[in-house]
Amino acid sequence: MESMPRNHVRKIIEAFLRQVQQTKNKNSYNNLTSAPISKCSVRENMPWLQVGLKGTRECHGYTTLGEMIRRLDFTGSAFLTYRFPYILQVIYLLVKREMTTLSATAQQHLFQVIEVLLSQVMESKRGIRQMHYILNTLMSVLQIQSKKKMISSKATWFKKLDTVRRWQSQLKQIDVPYRMDSHATLSDMPVEVQAFIVSCLTDHEDIRSLSCVNRTLNEICENTVVWRNLCHANFTKFQVTKAKNMYFKQLKKKAKSENKDNISNLIKPDSVRYWKAIHEILLKSFKPIEENYIDPLLYCKHCSVLFWKETGHPCIQEFKDIVPNIDHLSPQQVVSFFEPKR
Repeated sequence: MESMPRNHVRKIIEAFLRQVQQTKNKNSYNNLTSAPISKCSVRENMPWLQVGLKGTRECHGYTTLGEMIRRLDFTGSAFLTYRFPYILQVIYLLVKREMTTLSATAQQHLFQVIEVLLSQVMESKRGIRQMHYILNTLMSVLQIQSKKKMISSKATWFKKLDTVRRWQSQLKQIDVPYRMDSHATLSDMPVEVQAFIVSCLTDHEDIRSLSCVNRTLNEICENTVVWRNLCHANFTKFQVTKAKNMYFKQLKKKAKSENKDNISNLIKPDSVRYWKAIHEILLKSFKPIEENYIDPLLYCKHCSVLFWKETGHPCIQEFKDIVPNIDHLSPQQVVSFFEPKR
């Protein structure tokens, strides 16, 4: 009835039908004491997945990353706005760490998810920087595979290489439209409000990009408070303290090489240069605290089930005396979850 784009209407209908199917599948397993074994179930695109990390008498084989991508419907979930940032980060970590360990079928499903993510980025103009990281990392991995002769088929490898190059060219052509309205922008706000907004940012790339907008924002971004908050927002207090000690040792070595006994002149804790150096050490030495996502994957330790937060716990609903032990998995934990335990 309204003047909406055809592809937008199609995505809304697909999301609704997918939710109806998930509800139907969930109701059919209400009376089970555990979710169906993924190896024994013929269903695809399930809202949950029972994980087996080693073969047992009841379930032969084990669950893989490729099976997780396929059965938990990463391709369809990438269309959902509230799951998009989570899947984007999971795919980035998969490409960076586990690309060479995936089977040919799993890599095919991975490329399908990346193509959907790229279409969402092109349409919504969100996650452009993260998509650049994914494609650049994917290109590097493919080149490393060629140098180390880790490819089984040259034709397949060239096809993947051409696909990634085509995606990179599409992403370079993305055009973020300029605002045509007369409403207030960030630059129109008082300097104090601008400084408060910048101090709330948690990505150093955003701060560096914002510093190139105009002279006022450049002065705000070069403030001590901004970089100090950035360190404490992304890292723990223990990590920040350890980074300070590492920076102190670096200055001590520098003073010794320059034959200077006093290093107090080199340390200025209230300067921007000091906190930028601390932030650089933190990025090299530690992993940043991962952000909270709206709809992450959850893992029930009681029944070994991996499921989306929105769909709810798929099993043991009628047993009120049992409290499931559920963990919220960050993207880093999802990828590490399937790595072999040493």
